[in-house]
Amino acid sequence: MQLLVEHGADALTPTDQGVTPLMSAAGVGFWDGESPGPLNGTPDLVRLEAVKLAIENWK
Repeated sequence: MQLLVEHGADALTPTDQGVTPLMSAAGVGFWDGESPGPLNGTPDLVRLEAVKLAIENWK
C-alpha cells in the first residue's frame, strides 16, 4: 500500500463494487476465517497501519 501511495494512489478511488482502499484497509466486507489456511485474517495492527496510511494520504 505504501508503494501505491508513493506513486499517487488515491484512498478515495473506489473499485467497480464501490469499495475504496480506505474501506478495504479497515476490513469492510472481510471477516476473520473468511479464507481457508493458516493466514486467514489480517491482524488488527496491520489494518490500523493501513487505515492510518490511507487517511494521512487522503487527497
